[in-house]
Amino acid sequence: ALKEKGQLDEAITSYRDAIRLKPDLAGAHNNLGVVLERKGLPAEAIAVYRQAIRLKPEYAEVYNNMGSALTEIGQFDEAIAACRQVIRLKPDYAKAHYNLGIALQRKGQLDEAIAAYRQAIWINPDDAGAYNNIGTVLHKIGQFDEAIAACRQAIRLRPDYAEAHYNLGIALERRWQLDEAIAAYRQAIWINPDDAGAYSNLLFKLNYSTTFDAEAILAEHRAWSDRHALPLMSDDNSHANERSPDRRLRIGYVSPDFRSHSVSYFLLPLLEHHDRRMLELFCYANVQRPDDVTERIRRSCDIWRSIVGLADDAIAQLIRSDGIDILVDLSGHT
Repeated sequence: ALKEKGQLDEAITSYRDAIRLKPDLAGAHNNLGVVLERKGLPAEAIAVYRQAIRLKPEYAEVYNNMGSALTEIGQFDEAIAACRQVIRLKPDYAKAHYNLGIALQRKGQLDEAIAAYRQAIWINPDDAGAYNNIGTVLHKIGQFDEAIAACRQAIRLRPDYAEAHYNLGIALERRWQLDEAIAAYRQAIWINPDDAGAYSNLLFKLNYSTTFDAEAILAEHRAWSDRHALPLMSDDNSHANERSPDRRLRIGYVSPDFRSHSVSYFLLPLLEHHDRRMLELFCYANVQRPDDVTERIRRSCDIWRSIVGLADDAIAQLIRSDGIDILVDLSGHT
């Protein structure tokens, strides 16, 4: 009941009490894992799911939940294995095929991901999420018309599906139907005003439209900042960093693009030519599929922090505890 009301901390306490009273209650372990995952603690959730499986080895729902959490922290092979185990136990479990599709998609096995999503739809033709996700994969492989059709089907099934409107916008922009893309992003924002990502895409695309002048674009950027940035600003913005003029400055770079990507092509020469006698370099990497460029960047910094799967608050606390003097966001509204 507390979980359904969104009182997650209290729900966690109740589940832990249940486990203390009856340690072999597999369902309590599973539900505790679900709440921990919702709290942005996927690694803790996985540990709890593993305990539930030890107690009940044929517990399909736990394998499914664990597959989702493993995907969240970038352990795609384990996630795929967990989802396939669900399907072995329960072949008509549409959600397992859906989660398998997500893990395959994140790993870059796009054709297999499409097949998994199609299987989820075959079992449950009203699965708007599967249509939405097929749309995202189709636009990645350049099948933009099919992607648009899939996203529109997701919206027909669930008109208030903000993510489907957002993904429709992405597919439309790839067809260079900018005004329609902007309209789709606005619809996503209208449904979910807290979706900072959809608003970021809108801001980026406004620069390419002939409909908006510089003043209108600036106003939209300020509106984004008022809604999404200012509420995060603490009243106390003081820094407790040591003020010695003789120590090295700590510079932090944050990016999901420490990989084969244009951001890294520009950044690498900078990292490799920083004066390391004066600067200590930290990279906060939200990189789900590292590659050779990732390794080169890792060697170019002093401290490498993988932030894949971490909640925003946890990342902020990590950066504070590292005593960063200058933090550089390498993403912006792209």
